[in-house]
Amino acid sequence: MTNPQTFINLQTPPDLTSKEFANNKYKYFEWMRQEAPVAHCKYVTGKAYVVSRYKDCVTLLNDSRVVRDNRKIDTSSPLLPSFIPLPKSSELLLHSMIGSDEPDHKRLRSLVHQAFTRKSMAELSDRIEKLTNNLLDKAEAKSKAQGSVNLKEAYALSIPVNVIQEMMGISDEDMPRFYEGIEAVIKGFSGVRIILTMLWDLPRLSNFVRELIDRKRENPGNDMLTGLIQAEEEGQKLSEDEIVSMVFLIIAAGYQTTVHLITN
Repeated sequence: MTNPQTFINLQTPPDLTSKEFANNKYKYFEWMRQEAPVAHCKYVTGKAYVVSRYKDCVTLLNDSRVVRDNRKIDTSSPLLPSFIPLPKSSELLLHSMIGSDEPDHKRLRSLVHQAFTRKSMAELSDRIEKLTNNLLDKAEAKSKAQGSVNLKEAYALSIPVNVIQEMMGISDEDMPRFYEGIEAVIKGFSGVRIILTMLWDLPRLSNFVRELIDRKRENPGNDMLTGLIQAEEEGQKLSEDEIVSMVFLIIAAGYQTTVHLITN
């Protein structure tokens, strides 16, 4: 077991979104496992309890009393003061498919799965490969010209944006509006900036996605967004709110996961 002195300089409760945590995450993980298997942590503007031991995680995940949808146990907003109503667009971001419980989760998953068919994934894979090669060729040329290249700037930040554009079938002309929304989802949930994000940026992104949905209904394309619109099973289809929520989820999960994986 690690000497308790190892943890003496760690800040408690840990702030999961801080640079301090990011720079020392393995020490914090070790502290959680040994000293605080159910650790009270700060997360954005709220609080969270992090369970770090494998057996405890398995037990919780298999306990039907533990729910994903926090609206079933707490109707207040985790991000805004109680006197500020949560905008609908923010509600769609905070309560996406991954935060739903059965049987609703199974219904959403079955419908979304239809947009991610083997054929559509193969076609998307070809386009992603071309995008990837193009970015890497540019990075290589820059490296040869300058002696080095910043992988994060040259590749990691660009590839998820380009792939999401392909998935959603967004034109180059519309990308400035869409990219503003991506920036808000990725960078807008810290400090006082969160209020502007919730009350201004997310509603604007939601309105843009709804415009895009209307256009895709009139002129379907060979993209995932069209697939989500057309998905149907046993007479059920995704509502417009559910499609918007799914786009938000693709942005949040697809962008950050990719950037962090490439840059470690």
